[in-house]
Amino acid sequence: MNCNDSTETLGRLFLEGLGEAVLIHDAQGHILHANAAACRQSGYELRELYKLNVADLDTDVLPEEVSQKLLEALPAGEDETHFHAQHRRSSGEIRQVLVSLSRLRRDPTPLYAAIMRPLDEPQRLHDSVEQRIGFNRLLLDISLRLVKLDPESLDQAIDELLADIGRFFAVDRCYLFTIDWQNDTITNTHEWFDQGIPPAIHRLQNLPFAKLPWLREHMKANCVAHAPDVDGMDDQYAHDRTEYQAQNIKSLLIVPIIRGGEVAGMFGLDAVRQRQYWNDEIQHDLRLLGQLLAGALDAAGLGRQLRHMAYHDVLTQLPNRKLLADRIEQTAHRCRRYNQRAALMLLDIDDFKIINDTLTHAAGDQLLVEVGRRLKSALRESDTVARLGGDEFVLLCEISKRDDAIEMARRIMAAITAPVELRGQRLSIQASIGITLMPDDDQDQERLLRNADLAMYEAKAAGKNTFRFFEPAMSAAISDTLRLRSELADAVERDALEAWYQPIYRLNDGRLIGLETLVRWQHPERGMLPPGQFLSLAERFKLIGRIDRQMISRACRILVSWSPARTPGFLMAVNLSASDLYDAEHVLALIRDTQKSGGESGERLCFEITETALMEDMPTAIKHLHLIKRRLPGISIAIDDFGSGYSSLNYLRQLPVDTLKIDRRFIADLRTDQTSGQAIVRAIIGLAHNLDMRVVAEGIENARQYQLLRDMGCELAQGFLMGRPVPSNELRQLALEFDSSASHVSET
Repeated sequence: MNCNDSTETLGRLFLEGLGEAVLIHDAQGHILHANAAACRQSGYELRELYKLNVADLDTDVLPEEVSQKLLEALPAGEDETHFHAQHRRSSGEIRQVLVSLSRLRRDPTPLYAAIMRPLDEPQRLHDSVEQRIGFNRLLLDISLRLVKLDPESLDQAIDELLADIGRFFAVDRCYLFTIDWQNDTITNTHEWFDQGIPPAIHRLQNLPFAKLPWLREHMKANCVAHAPDVDGMDDQYAHDRTEYQAQNIKSLLIVPIIRGGEVAGMFGLDAVRQRQYWNDEIQHDLRLLGQLLAGALDAAGLGRQLRHMAYHDVLTQLPNRKLLADRIEQTAHRCRRYNQRAALMLLDIDDFKIINDTLTHAAGDQLLVEVGRRLKSALRESDTVARLGGDEFVLLCEISKRDDAIEMARRIMAAITAPVELRGQRLSIQASIGITLMPDDDQDQERLLRNADLAMYEAKAAGKNTFRFFEPAMSAAISDTLRLRSELADAVERDALEAWYQPIYRLNDGRLIGLETLVRWQHPERGMLPPGQFLSLAERFKLIGRIDRQMISRACRILVSWSPARTPGFLMAVNLSASDLYDAEHVLALIRDTQKSGGESGERLCFEITETALMEDMPTAIKHLHLIKRRLPGISIAIDDFGSGYSSLNYLRQLPVDTLKIDRRFIADLRTDQTSGQAIVRAIIGLAHNLDMRVVAEGIENARQYQLLRDMGCELAQGFLMGRPVPSNELRQLALEFDSSASHVSET
């Protein structure tokens, strides 16, 4: 770069002194300096940023506008200002940022520094919750108004609805179109526009749809049409781009409206004043609104549409819980009167949350629609397929014998497990099914659904992708489970679970160098419970995240209060669950609570995740572990039980992992002679060292294992041979041992 010494000095001052994203640029917007945080935030490498203009990041500024925008932002006499902006990352993702712009130098060559702070994540989560509450209110209000709709004032009512929707989404224009596929034309029937925005409805009557090929393709395919940057649309859609530019549209989002099984209209939002990016959640919301407004396009069919909506699921158009209750009652009546039999099946898609979180909610919705279609195809016309909500479906089928239910369940499983294409990925999905029989098990619909739910959880416990029939013993088992869950929830609420600590030793000199934090539960009636007896329950009932964070808090307190833990290089390991790894909200809560509890001591924490948990969704695991590493500098990551799964070496290179913990089953297999167990352990140690990772062997129970591992170059170890887990009140003895080993090491 051609920069003078003072420029270089200013660059170092800002770039090295601040941990936030910083750019230094000239009056034309050319980027002269950038720090590592700016690279991470923008997604560009440093050499790429040096070739860019700030206008390449800011979605609302063109390169030729930069000089004027700087003069407007920092008029004479002012050297600093703050404003919100939309920045485009290298991936194309749009992010909201707060920019603090400062003038570093006026003459001879003006220089500026821009500090870019992403909107605070907890605030964004808070805003998201507020947004959901607001949207639900809007949805309810529109539904009630449509119920009371007077056909004589239909146009005025629709205009008012569009005004409320437009203001809620903070856009400049909101509108409805009808589509005449026979004549291939579209007509703008209703429009709302914000103050200062010109109307467009008058020029959009009977418009040939062929003039908008991009939009036509999306509507024909029943897809959302989203153009966050109209000016940047591909040249092959120049006709669309020209039409939108004529209306001064910078961004638009249009969803299809379905009537009678086909796309009959469109519902959309325009951004005129500044570009906007609408995420998958907003696109999903707009589809819901589009379905509500579908009936408004045909006032005569409105009542029929609303009645259908009252008894059918909005997404899949399958019967909902209300209609299902009526069908169960009718079936129960026939069973009693005509001595018939029926099967009620509750189906739950296995690992649906991972699919939903990984491929977006829109892909999850697409999957639910496809599952509903497959279920209907697999059953008879007389059977009922209903969606309860989430990823749960209920099937009600008349049968003559139990084997009929088995045959149906197998047919359903075969239909569900056929591969499905989602967002360019080919997936094989699975489902667990619980079956209860009428009138054998019961005839009350609430108890029937509960029975099927119990059987479905038995199917999941049996390894998923299978079915189970309800058995009376399940009720007793679930009663015990529910009581234990209630007691566990109470213990978690009172922070009454105990943290025990198992020492970790350095093999070459036997010195105590760390602790692993382990959770225990002193049950008032059942005594001390090891984690194997309650952690699966905590996972199932969404308590595990709080338990993990409580253990992190205890570990941080030990790091502060226990004298050996304040020694440089001391390690405090804490186990993380799969839910902490894959749930984005859990990850953010984990980071926030660790920052609050740990302070500077948090740098000595090591988060342990089992290899099996990592394998559930490796791409998400990689993303979230990198996020943890960025937000919690100094934290180390360990893969626990390494060797128990089948991790790809390619993935292992991508994970920000510092330590491998060898699965204790391999340690148990160690012998003095050359066995396959020794070869595996030696290979794991060599692999870790080649990847610049350290190795911990756990489960050491005899001196032979200890000696072999030390000879193989394993650095750290834990096991009953060296020390069993102890409660915090017994750490004093470990401190004495630590002092003794430290003295011994210094003497040698």
